[in-house]
Amino acid sequence: MQHVLEGIKVLDLSQHVSGPYCSLLLADMGAEVIRIDPPGGSQDSEFGPMAPSGYSYNYIGKARNKKGISLDISVPQGRDIFYQLVSRSDIVLENFPVDIKKKRGLEYEKLVEVNAAIILVSISGFGLTGPDANRTCFDTIAQAFTGVMSITGYPDGPPTRCGVAWIDYSTALHAAVGALGAVRYRDKTGKGQLVDVSLVDTAFNLMVMRQAVTDYRLYGIEQTRTGNRLSYVYANSFLAKDGWVFISIIRDGIWRKAARAIGREDLQSDTRFASISGRGTPENQDKLDEIFSSWVAEKTTSEVIRVLSEAGVPCARINSVAEAIAEPQIASRGIVAEIDQPGVGKVAVCGTVVKMSESPGRIERPAPVLGEHNEEIYCGLLGYTSERLADLKAARII
Repeated sequence: MQHVLEGIKVLDLSQHVSGPYCSLLLADMGAEVIRIDPPGGSQDSEFGPMAPSGYSYNYIGKARNKKGISLDISVPQGRDIFYQLVSRSDIVLENFPVDIKKKRGLEYEKLVEVNAAIILVSISGFGLTGPDANRTCFDTIAQAFTGVMSITGYPDGPPTRCGVAWIDYSTALHAAVGALGAVRYRDKTGKGQLVDVSLVDTAFNLMVMRQAVTDYRLYGIEQTRTGNRLSYVYANSFLAKDGWVFISIIRDGIWRKAARAIGREDLQSDTRFASISGRGTPENQDKLDEIFSSWVAEKTTSEVIRVLSEAGVPCARINSVAEAIAEPQIASRGIVAEIDQPGVGKVAVCGTVVKMSESPGRIERPAPVLGEHNEEIYCGLLGYTSERLADLKAARII
């Protein structure tokens, strides 16, 4: 079966989270992703709990489905080899700091001289332009800088980061969409282009989508931490006999269903709760919290989920990691997959999230060890001899 990105070659210089996850998405859709590591290995292969093979599980999970070569692009001879690879590739992906991009000759202006059709996907912390372009940034820095942490947590607690590096992963998704759009444009025009995506742009864009910017610009209102409540609509977490549940009542139709489900049809005629905005005021949320807390407290989480789900009210148990893994829905969707990693054995990795009917994603290979595909790429793609390969290895160019 042909994969949707079959024939697309990606040179992946990225490390850690955003870049490797972007290239993982492209690899799952059939692109040939060639991960390029320094001859001594990359830092992200040592980030997180280590597998018996000497590589981190974090690396194994994000490098599956990719080929791997070693190359030192910080030296002129290594850059020359890299440019040879660029001339035969479709996409270059990197997430180096801006000053490192320039030192290593990764600017789009350099690459387009080698291959006019090349697409450079450049992921950065603050973007390639602007007064903070050279600042170092990670997911949590972007959360702090864009105000995300100021609205995360409880009112009486400190600003709080999200438990998942969602800005990294959201940036990876934006970068993948940008790469696909650039491939489409190149197919129509023959021209490549630069795709500039940053953690800060992604995070602040989502703050705009949350209406935080609109609230401040139009009304002078700064959104604050609300715990598990939502702004302007009613939702919250509640303690049952054996754990916590989350209930979301954001529309009028759901409100009527919820009132009937908990045996409080009288609430439907209560003018305080007659509208979405009415149910969203702090004082009315306090009252609704009392009502739903007392109802939930008398039941187990399973009883709450059964009653509300049958009534069509969105709800879920607040699962631990172990409980989430055990959910039949998670298993049925293939969200967790297994690969047979040499030197480790079976390793749980993320499955293919984008499910396509005619060209489904695939997991075909484990994470490469350092330089595993040197011979295939350098000799097969660039036509190097075994002797030249040995010389480059001896000189620590590869």
